[in-house]
Amino acid sequence: MSRTAILILALLAGLTCFVYAQTEADPPLISVLDFAAANISAAETRVLSDVLATYIVRTGAYRVIDRDQRETILEEIEFSYSDCTDRSCQLEIGRLLSASQLVTGSIGRIGGWLVVTVRVVDVSTGETLGSVSQRYLTLELMIEGLADLARQTVEAGGEEIRIEDPPTARALVTSARREQLEKQLPRLQRRVDEAMYARWLEEKNFAEYESDAPIEEKIEFLQEYRIQTNTHGHSLDLTVGYVAVRGEEKSEDGSYSEIEGGMAGSTLSWTYQFSNRLSAGAFVWIGVDHEKIREHSPPPLSQVNDRVVTQPALIPGGIFVFGDKTTSFAFLAGTGIGIGWGVKIPIRCGLYFRNFYLGYFGTYTNTSDGFGHGAEVGYSLFLGRRKTWPPERS
Repeated sequence: MSRTAILILALLAGLTCFVYAQTEADPPLISVLDFAAANISAAETRVLSDVLATYIVRTGAYRVIDRDQRETILEEIEFSYSDCTDRSCQLEIGRLLSASQLVTGSIGRIGGWLVVTVRVVDVSTGETLGSVSQRYLTLELMIEGLADLARQTVEAGGEEIRIEDPPTARALVTSARREQLEKQLPRLQRRVDEAMYARWLEEKNFAEYESDAPIEEKIEFLQEYRIQTNTHGHSLDLTVGYVAVRGEEKSEDGSYSEIEGGMAGSTLSWTYQFSNRLSAGAFVWIGVDHEKIREHSPPPLSQVNDRVVTQPALIPGGIFVFGDKTTSFAFLAGTGIGIGWGVKIPIRCGLYFRNFYLGYFGTYTNTSDGFGHGAEVGYSLFLGRRKTWPPERS
């Protein structure tokens, strides 16, 4: 074979390789047109279609004509894109853009769902190569799912994904915390009623999504359920009460003293309600210790001397509340230590009913007063968040 023939064959082989390389290097050209909107704003729809186009680019399966390029080309040839809604007009846009395929679709709100339908259309034939339909509960969940929707769109167009998206921050965090999350999930599941939780998922339209959700989202659902089904937050309680005391003190010489009186005052309490079952906090009782003391001198004189003692009393302490005092019954128990006419140890217990309180207030004093018994009434001002599910029915 002559050198000329060999050279010609080499050139032909090189040209073939060049053309093949170019074909492999240049994926098909497409354009993602604005989706039709139903019960959702046009601005949100444009943003979502642009984000979808971005994710399609990341797959490496297509070259995408973005919105700015499309509008620039159409303006130069004075083509009105705003009035283009039917299939023939969309195909004309594809031909003007030299695109091989178009991505069209619609986004609409139906009931509690956002439904997205995507179609891949061949520009030369007008044939729909494939379509994808997905539904989401919120716009946020839709945006999170657009990467997966882009992959399905590429597959519907008959192309292969060439570039894998890098792992998301959520996926990396989930991987790093997998062991911790796997321990947290069963702990949360044990704290909820399984049947009530399933009913909550159904009523909120979460059930279908939750069943296939990643582990961290399952935990988010459980935490949201516990928030919505538990009353929690701060409370300030104010009560007023009276404690009656009566006692007697005798001396070796035969003299003795009779004591009677009481303590009148008010209690300011703070509690934090952790759930429908438990609250904890502190209280301070501020009042006046008023006592009348009748002193009897020893026989044979047996004289009687009366005197009155009045002084302030301060008794701090801690309390626990068992139950939901904001919506039903709850039981209070508390104690502490304070000062007045001697060192006083209080005993508090009582019942709440829808924030109203009625209880027993007793004291033990290390002097001749002994035990005192009384009662208190008051009201609890709840400053937290009341449970929102199940909804109250009239």
